[in-house]
Amino acid sequence: MITIIQIGLGPLGRQIGRYIDEKNEIQTVAAVDINKDLKGKDFGEFINGKASNVFIENTVDNSLKNLI
Repeated sequence: MITIIQIGLGPLGRQIGRYIDEKNEIQTVAAVDINKDLKGKDFGEFINGKASNVFIENTVDNSLKNLI
């Protein structure tokens, strides 16, 4: 299994997130975007309407802290 941190959730980032969600061998474990309105939202619900328990953060540092 490949685990990734998705950085950037604009139109292209959302499209990439949906693509990754379809792949069984890749899993998004963290998501980052500078848009403060997205902080704390469920990444899966944001990209495709399915809860993922991966919550969007505004910095890579905060995302990494959530992984530990």
